[in-house]
Amino acid sequence: MILEVIIGTIATVVVLATAIYYSQKKRTDLIVSRINSLPGFSLSHILVSTHKGVALDQSNKQIAIAVSVQDKVETFIFPFTSITGIDIQLIEGNAVTKKTGFVSFTTQNSLQEITISITLSSAEIPLFRIPLYIAIGKPDALSATLQQQAMDQANLWEGLISSIVRANHTEFDTQQPQKSLPGTLATEIQALHRLQIEGILTLEEFNTAKSRLINAQGKSASKLES
Repeated sequence: MILEVIIGTIATVVVLATAIYYSQKKRTDLIVSRINSLPGFSLSHILVSTHKGVALDQSNKQIAIAVSVQDKVETFIFPFTSITGIDIQLIEGNAVTKKTGFVSFTTQNSLQEITISITLSSAEIPLFRIPLYIAIGKPDALSATLQQQAMDQANLWEGLISSIVRANHTEFDTQQPQKSLPGTLATEIQALHRLQIEGILTLEEFNTAKSRLINAQGKSASKLES
């Protein structure tokens, strides 16, 4: 009798695990298929986890974001210039540790989640989070392997997104008509832009602050001339 109960329990667990696996695979396939079918989007990198996905089009400098809801996938496309940063977050209970840079990582039994957060200068989607590892059950050798795989993915995407942000910063600096601006004004605008790139200021806040600086500089010049 006891043996039958144990066998029945194991069979139920196997069935549930199989159902979860195929449900997740179906979602993943839907997201990949939807991104591959986007017009004018040439896929170069893609990351899909749970019901979310993110992809890069290096040729056309675009990022695509996808969210699966039931059997539908909603997608959004933004230019690379909308990307302002990325964080890797290690979650243990109520504690959230942000990791930046390619520092060494050691698997942890208490680790509950590994997530990457991509920030955008978009009112539609200012922040996009993708969980790469979620602890299920008691920690074991498989948990450690999954944690390491998640961190490898997180490090890869941190490198990809960070290089885009640096390129945005360089492009902005080279496009500014700095020769026509007083030295202090150009420096202040560049400082504001760095805050916007790092996600401290939104694009709207950056533009507002920049306009105030330029207007203030213009008033000062007018007073000196008069």
